[in-house]
Amino acid sequence: MQAKRLTRAFRVLVAALALAGCRTTNRYQGYDGGARATSEVVRLQLPEEVTLLRVDGAAPAMSVARLAGLPTELHLLPGPHRISVRYSVIWPISKDYHETVRSDPVVLELDGQAGDVYTVSYEKPRRLRQAKQFARDPVFELVKTN
Repeated sequence: MQAKRLTRAFRVLVAALALAGCRTTNRYQGYDGGARATSEVVRLQLPEEVTLLRVDGAAPAMSVARLAGLPTELHLLPGPHRISVRYSVIWPISKDYHETVRSDPVVLELDGQAGDVYTVSYEKPRRLRQAKQFARDPVFELVKTN
């Protein structure tokens, strides 16, 4: 009887993890309270190689989705914000070897209005040497997309 419960619990866990794995974007809410409509917040989209470190001095909770290297979308209240990010990529060298390339933190200043959507943009390196060079002196741009 207990073995059946454990098997069922295991199946439920596997199904939940599979559904979580289907997410295409990791969302972070940078304010207290319930979720708000997208027309009431400022959205900032981070590509998968740009890791969110801090929002207005506070570190976001770590999530499985972030560890999976998914893009991140921040939902913030309108107004000025300081967002700390870093470039971080696992570069494949061969079938069995890879190298992690990571920059120091970079602070982005954002002063958005309700309904604004921004993307963190940068010139994506195409080779390991370029990735290492970019990580030494990363340059990110906030681009308003709406």
